[in-house]
Amino acid sequence: MAARYWVGGSATWNATAGTKWATTSGGAGGAAVPTTADDVFFDAASGAVTITLGATGSAKTFNCTGFTGTFAMSTFQLSVLGDVTLVNTMTLSGTSTVGFSMGTSCNVTTGGLTIPVVFSFGTGLTFTLLDAFNTTSNVRHGATTFNTSNINLLDNSNFLNVVNNTTSLGTSLINITGNNVSIGANTTSINSGIAQSITINSPGNVTFRQDSNSGGGAFGFGGTKTFTYTAGTLVYNCAYFRSVLTGTYTFNMTGQSIPGLNLAVATTINLSSALNISGTFTLLNANTTITGVGSLTCNTLSLTTSLTANRALTLQSSSVYNVTNSFIITGPTNSFRYSIVSSTGGVKAILTLSTSGTQNVMYTNATDIDSSLGQTIYSFNGTLTDSINWQVLNASLIGSGVSTFVN
Repeated sequence: MAARYWVGGSATWNATAGTKWATTSGGAGGAAVPTTADDVFFDAASGAVTITLGATGSAKTFNCTGFTGTFAMSTFQLSVLGDVTLVNTMTLSGTSTVGFSMGTSCNVTTGGLTIPVVFSFGTGLTFTLLDAFNTTSNVRHGATTFNTSNINLLDNSNFLNVVNNTTSLGTSLINITGNNVSIGANTTSINSGIAQSITINSPGNVTFRQDSNSGGGAFGFGGTKTFTYTAGTLVYNCAYFRSVLTGTYTFNMTGQSIPGLNLAVATTINLSSALNISGTFTLLNANTTITGVGSLTCNTLSLTTSLTANRALTLQSSSVYNVTNSFIITGPTNSFRYSIVSSTGGVKAILTLSTSGTQNVMYTNATDIDSSLGQTIYSFNGTLTDSINWQVLNASLIGSGVSTFVN
């Protein structure tokens, strides 16, 4: 390992060493071009110069403490294996398609500088953000852990998972304050996701996406995290939100809509405020709990996946859940049943199916569920306990015009 200090004035960092590099700050030029074995420094002794990256560059670490010049990355990438330290006294320029490639777990310090170039954070690595990471460009990741400070997405920035079947993790909050921001996955896998807390307070559009803005696929979320909406126009180039990691996920959406909700793993959804689902709320072969004071309204509530064990949907007692179009529970069988229950025995949760809606409910048990504000819900071979406006059907009654009300 060696040190490389820029002493070449305004010039191009490329494969030609010349007299651009020294082994000490302000020292004599003539050292070799940096490799991934070398710590690279732009410092006060480098001067207020413009250093242009004219070819793909490499460094073990990259430190700009004291630098007052410009690092123009042009259309080339700098691969760094260790810590990156930037400062707000420098100018950083480049394009939105290339930039820093981070190859090992390390610390990143931006010093208050807004990042206009790509940061590609390596798959399966952990990065500690020692201060706020402010960007107007692209952050790319896959199975990456971000810890400590916020990732602030400013105008025209993107936070994208680019590796199939991976999820970003960590304590770093994704804070969206810019216009024309996108977040999600640029993969073909619906199992890619972002298990980090997200806040949105945008003056313009925020797009949730999967697979290059195709309009299909899923925005993956999960873990014990929070999604908080304050302002902004939410645009969905995805078909639904999909849970990809177990935990308690809090939605504080203040009545905003998402296109669909697909709970692929055992998940607790905590509603701090009203959540609207314009499409289908899809329950899969997993237990689901909904807590919190917020109401939930969906177009369709559906469980069509075959169950491999008894499963349950637990609803917050006294809270309100509305289905406006279809109530379809056909995954259960006599062997593996589905139960819809209130979280508190003797205190009902309110589940309403619109009087104009359709239903097909099989082998579903209901306990402490009040459906009196909508149409009667009929459960084929279900078991009903202290539930209102539910009826149980069995094979002998189907088609006879007779049903038995169980309260």
